[in-house]
Amino acid sequence: MMRKTKTQFKPISLGRDERSINEVIRNKKSKPSPLAELYRETKELVGKDMDQLEFFNTLNDGFEGFAKHLREQSNLPNATADILFQMHGISKDTMKNLIGRFRDIGLTAMEEIQLNFKDGEFFFPDEVYKEIEKRYSYETQNQTQNDAFELLSKLGESLDEVIDKGFVRVDLEPRSMHGKTKYTILKELDNTLTTEQGKIVPNRSFILGLQEA
Repeated sequence: MMRKTKTQFKPISLGRDERSINEVIRNKKSKPSPLAELYRETKELVGKDMDQLEFFNTLNDGFEGFAKHLREQSNLPNATADILFQMHGISKDTMKNLIGRFRDIGLTAMEEIQLNFKDGEFFFPDEVYKEIEKRYSYETQNQTQNDAFELLSKLGESLDEVIDKGFVRVDLEPRSMHGKTKYTILKELDNTLTTEQGKIVPNRSFILGLQEA
């Protein structure tokens, strides 16, 4: 007698969180440009070119970061930061401004590693943006999720159809006190369904929370 084999699991795409993707990418893209300007100003202040690590360390270490460069230039390894700043005519307010602007950019340690640096310009490689898109793209992880997705998709399509044909009356105004809205109907289904672009579809969070039966 032939044994019945278990259906091989094949992930189903649950779509992408476009809002999060766009927000994270927009935040990433806002950082390299002000960094380039900071690099030029810091380079002028310390009087030398720096590689990426030197630049980040200089601003991460605050006044002491600038003092390290000035000690090398002056060949005064034991000089205090205040004496070095006076010798080179560098204002603490100027350095404080640079340090503050750097911290306002809000780079994480991971972002510092990811950033590429060339000819005084900073940029995130394409791989970083692809990873963001991957992070907010979802697919089912087990057969139970597949089964739930398929059943709820059919239920959503059926609900849309009976609403469109007027068999179930709903008020299209979300805040109306009269009649049911798609939202109130979905609430009665315990958040297993939601709406996307006006259509009733399975709730991705509910699907991804299901464990293998």
